[in-house]
Amino acid sequence: MTTQEIKTNWDNLAEKANPLTSKDIDSFGLSDQTVTFLKQCGLPSQSAPFLSFVDNSNRELDTINSISNLYELPKEFDRYINIGGDGSGNPIVINTKKNDIIELLDHEQDFEPLDFMNTNVFSLSACLIAYKTFVKTVIETNGSSAFLDSNFTDQQFEIVTNIKNRKNNAYTQQRAIASFLRVNAQMHNLDLQKRTSACGPLAASTKT
Repeated sequence: MTTQEIKTNWDNLAEKANPLTSKDIDSFGLSDQTVTFLKQCGLPSQSAPFLSFVDNSNRELDTINSISNLYELPKEFDRYINIGGDGSGNPIVINTKKNDIIELLDHEQDFEPLDFMNTNVFSLSACLIAYKTFVKTVIETNGSSAFLDSNFTDQQFEIVTNIKNRKNNAYTQQRAIASFLRVNAQMHNLDLQKRTSACGPLAASTKT
């Protein structure tokens, strides 16, 4: 999957990705691949499940920046580049000291890493597209309340695990998607264990 295909997929889902124009992007120690993706594509301002991402807003918290700058933290936090939030006040960041992996930090525990989200921002976007496609398909096929009622089949669930981007191994992809599903399951009390019997390691990794 290419960057252009990612943008097209967001358009097809009636979402708009926001290529970032901030001149500061080049100063955060991000890899060339990450910088190129953020400048050419970026992420949508809002995306299921309950996530928000930076854009070209004038609001400081809505623009790409280091966590140390945003919250006046020690320089050891320079490694964490804020790109969004989980709806509960926890920042979604790129860790420049770990090959630009995507992590969720715990704002109630001095911004300690809370969860792994993905191996890079490109794959994060691919996972979000897969997740939104899964939810959209379930609602269109099974009814408006089907997703919240856990009314979906293993075959429908495979939409979210069969990501076209094969850059990462299957376990890493499943682990990343499981992070989204775990957050969503906790907020909506979804019975994912009952609905994911065909998903192997993914079913195990969604346990709360």
